[in-house]
Amino acid sequence: DLKIGDEVLVGKNEYEPVYTFAHKNELVSTKYLQFRPSLLELSHDHMVFVDGKGAVPATMVEIGDFLVNDGIVTSIREVERKGAYSPFTASGTIVVNGVLSSNYISFQESNVLKLGTIQTSLTYQWLAQTFVTPYRIWLTISGQKAFENGSWHTIGLYFYAWYVDQSPMTMMLLLFPISALLVLFVGAEFVSSNPFACMATVASFTLFWRVINKKAREFTL
Repeated sequence: DLKIGDEVLVGKNEYEPVYTFAHKNELVSTKYLQFRPSLLELSHDHMVFVDGKGAVPATMVEIGDFLVNDGIVTSIREVERKGAYSPFTASGTIVVNGVLSSNYISFQESNVLKLGTIQTSLTYQWLAQTFVTPYRIWLTISGQKAFENGSWHTIGLYFYAWYVDQSPMTMMLLLFPISALLVLFVGAEFVSSNPFACMATVASFTLFWRVINKKAREFTL
């Protein structure tokens, strides 16, 4: 029954509204991994927070691991259920059955991006959370207006699925422009959510533009 705009628990006594769904299909049959004793059920690539490991895909969770906010995993089994849901919140987290879970998935059965055999320091939680920054910027400037049919995350899903299928060398070359874009997103979010930073940016850009125009006029003379 969860819908866009509903408030959900995302941390300790912290609630946020669901602003969109990566997918919401009540009819599709999907295989999940069920963790006991919480009875949390996640698709194999969906991430959950494990003490000492951070956000990892469900396939990386082992018996004896400590799920954040829950406890030690005593058993894991595969189950099949009808319905698949993936709500998005601004923090990128959601508490399900008392367990702190991620909104996102991993593409490589790993918690970090891998270039062939090389493990980078870029976690999939950070990559996904940063990629959907345009959503959060919109929420800020629109007064928390949610997305009924957001498609930006879908672009990300298709791109990352394509990206991790490339050769390690191609992935490494593409990582530089990807990282630059994500850093730009981080900067844009900071400016949009900080009035002083926003005013400083506008003032700096205005000053820079005036200097450029002045130099251009001097050059033509």
